[in-house]
Amino acid sequence: MNFVNEFVPEGKEFDPAIFYNPMNSRASFEPYRWTIDHEHDVYLICIGGGGREKDIPFSFIMGWGGDFVRIDAVKSSKDEGVLGIILNWKLINIVFPAGLVKRSEELLEVIEEGFMAMGREISRLDGIAKVEVQFNVDEKGEAPSF
Repeated sequence: MNFVNEFVPEGKEFDPAIFYNPMNSRASFEPYRWTIDHEHDVYLICIGGGGREKDIPFSFIMGWGGDFVRIDAVKSSKDEGVLGIILNWKLINIVFPAGLVKRSEELLEVIEEGFMAMGREISRLDGIAKVEVQFNVDEKGEAPSF
């Protein structure tokens, strides 16, 4: 995948039944940036959430062809001194259509690549040395199965 971070093209429309701010469904949603792989028609857009509180998740929609995946993620960072700051995305919830179940392993790889690319954009702005993507794990330390 070749994800890039860029401005959403002017005039691009999003279905309000899918793209809405989960923290305030009445707020209008007008994304201005996305992480996109034009060649594979995959994009990742933050639709809301987050904030100064560490445990408030951000909500994202990943568009893949005509399918949409909802992702909730908690962002944190840790200063490792000389190594720099490590940005971590902990993906705590992923909801995707039944049609993508057969492609769940590929889907998880694409999601990880999208978040890594988005983190690289943030790193240029905030001096992040490394970006990590962590899928929520259960008590046994295993990633969720689909």
